Amino acid sequence: GTTNIVNHRTATNTVSGGEYTLFSGSTAAQTLTLPTGQQAGTLKDTPSFANQVDEKVAEANRYVDGLERFWNDWSPSEFQSEDVVRQPGSYIGTRDLFGRLRGETCLLDLKTTAQQEASKGIYGPEWSLQLAAYNHATEIVTYKRDAKGKVVVDDVSDNRPAEHCRIVHLRGDGQYTLFDVDAGPDQYDAFLQLLHLHLWRKGCAAPKPLHREES
Repeated sequence: GTTNIVNHRTATNTVSGGEYTLFSGSTAAQTLTLPTGQQAGTLKDTPSFANQVDEKVAEANRYVDGLERFWNDWSPSEFQSEDVVRQPGSYIGTRDLFGRLRGETCLLDLKTTAQQEASKGIYGPEWSLQLAAYNHATEIVTYKRDAKGKVVVDDVSDNRPAEHCRIVHLRGDGQYTLFDVDAGPDQYDAFLQLLHLHLWRKGCAAPKPLHREES
């Protein structure tokens, strides 16, 4: 049901072979009560909410209510969740949902905001860049652990672009708004340019101070 879709969120990022592989599966309650440092190198700085479980679960349930309303209103079908998509040698990410919405293929991303006003917490340009990257990635990748416990590629298949890219904006009052997002070639080109700029800046050497030579 809808609860499983919300609960199975990313809990850990594992780096393998230069690629970021996302693993999920923790329920909301388990994630909230995870002690600090339980997963070294991933959630070591995450505070524990052990004394606020009821409060935090109640907050999370309001987003589940919004997702349930969306599901009942739009009747999505044939959806796959948490597919890892990549552009080989360039980038990799995990899209939330891919399937059909009223007969047409649709890439959906779930966003949450504590705001209760429908006009708040909207980040259109960032959403366009993110969904363009997902939709134009050429491969879907699955991973497994080998006999030694190392994360390795299990299967690679072609990624087919969706006809529509949309955001399900879940608010803190249990309501939602469905946004249609521009994620076409122009937005993808902008994403690639920003990625190129990021990599250029990352590789820039720090300026070196010059010292006057003593005579």
